[in-house]
Amino acid sequence: MYKIKPIQSEFSSPVLMFIPLLYVGWADNVLSPSEVRFLKQKIAELPFLSKEDRLLLESWSNPDNPPSDEVFRKWVKLLKNAAATLETGSRKSLADLGIEMAKKNAGDLQKLDWINDDTQTALQQLEAALDVASLENHRNIFSLKQRDEIAAAHHQPAFSVPAMTQLLDGDFHDLRNKIRTLLSDQFFKQEIIADKDAYRFKILDWCYKLAEQGLGARAFPEQYGGKNSMAQYAEIFEMLGYHDLSLTIKFGVHFGLFGGSVFFLG
Repeated sequence: MYKIKPIQSEFSSPVLMFIPLLYVGWADNVLSPSEVRFLKQKIAELPFLSKEDRLLLESWSNPDNPPSDEVFRKWVKLLKNAAATLETGSRKSLADLGIEMAKKNAGDLQKLDWINDDTQTALQQLEAALDVASLENHRNIFSLKQRDEIAAAHHQPAFSVPAMTQLLDGDFHDLRNKIRTLLSDQFFKQEIIADKDAYRFKILDWCYKLAEQGLGARAFPEQYGGKNSMAQYAEIFEMLGYHDLSLTIKFGVHFGLFGGSVFFLG
């Protein structure tokens, strides 16, 4: 019976297999509607996941309740250790890294009959859906040599774009970045819809997804699911205006005028 040296982890092997993808998926602090939908689909499809595994993975896929800093630190430690053991040719695939982590955690390869072509294909599809092909997101996982290759592969502007963006964003940089990332998701893709009613339903669907991300409640008190911050609500309102003014008005009327009236006036 072939044995490999196991790693120390509180997570099961199937859960560990998802961690590289989840780490990069959350690297920008946002899981978009398309990403959440595809992730939940794969969690539901894979037959070897236990009920506990599914519940844990689904809890890490909630856009309104991201994994805690403690969980993220655990992910980083596991990823660093696992990435260091991979062959150079495998390091660019997060799917390969996840499978390697599952193998090391199990110790006994005969227990991993569920790691097959179907599993690998599912991970590769998930990697593509989470848009982790952007090598920028691999910098904290893979080797220094690869980081140099990544930097050389991209045109570098004369100034730091992230630093300039942060300066212009001010105190609400993280929130504005969350909105930018969210609105760049395929679900929010703008298209010309000539039919007025169809367009209204499209805007309504967008509002539903913004609510699922916890954005509509920002101005309300914490006991009602909000952040008690009218300033955050105003920032969200402004950012939506850069994307679609109809969405801005729908969002403002529903969560601001209607929601505010119910809250303040009953």
